[in-house]
Amino acid sequence: MDKCQPDSAQVEQALAESLTLLERRKLKAGVSKLNRLIRSLPPTAPLYEVACVELSAAYQQQGDLRRAIAAMRRAVKASPTNPRYRVSLSIMYRETGSYRSALREARTAVALSPGLLEARELLAEILVEYGLLEKAVSEANAILKLAPNNTRALDLIGTAYLYQGRIHQALRVVERLVRLCPGDPSHHLKRAVLLQQIGCLSDAIESYLRVMEMAPGTDLADQASEAVQMLDEHQLRQIVLLASSDSLFRAKLSRDAVAACQERGYHLSPDGASALMQIRFDSIPQALMEWHYRTYN
Repeated sequence: MDKCQPDSAQVEQALAESLTLLERRKLKAGVSKLNRLIRSLPPTAPLYEVACVELSAAYQQQGDLRRAIAAMRRAVKASPTNPRYRVSLSIMYRETGSYRSALREARTAVALSPGLLEARELLAEILVEYGLLEKAVSEANAILKLAPNNTRALDLIGTAYLYQGRIHQALRVVERLVRLCPGDPSHHLKRAVLLQQIGCLSDAIESYLRVMEMAPGTDLADQASEAVQMLDEHQLRQIVLLASSDSLFRAKLSRDAVAACQERGYHLSPDGASALMQIRFDSIPQALMEWHYRTYN
């Protein structure tokens, strides 16, 4: 084909054949055909940028981000005002760890299309990862003005607050996420972690148990289970230590161990309460000496 006078029918056919090869997972052949097509076209040709975008996607499937970025940059050069090309380029730069370039392209995408939530969410994510937390919160709040219940924006605000040590503010944001998405165990896990950090152990354990109930057999459930066991073991050690030196507390434990512990501010899971009932408080200090070797399921 002549670059100066491309045959549109031939171009369309070549592009269709390339896409067919890619759909059939014949990536090498599809990439080769796309490259030949792109070399035969001037950047102003109607399907030039489409071919570049498809080539970029094919390189991504091959795991070759360097070439994928180069192909997408061709598309951007051909159509510099297309915000979605900028978003794609930003995502790839981010995956390669080139955060400065990723940030530049995301900002350009937002400037080109301020209402494009995909671009704004990406920009806010990169700002958090880059450590520009105040700017990330500002960008996420801009998203909320466009979409008041945007969960990604809320999640990013909560994450930024957490990194800044603003735990109570982060908790308020996560509580809102839990209300918006009550069936998402990840939000319940975040709530549990934050509650634990501010010392609300009863509510934290309840949230951890909720995660275990909602997502059995998952990494989230495993994290929640480990947290509950750690909290139980820590509190049980404290209870035994206190009982060894406080005869009144020890007497109350002998009558109603769970109530006595709750009276002192301890909150155990059902497994923790079962372990508590197995401790012979009338054997203190022997129980204290033996506790370090005690385990429970």
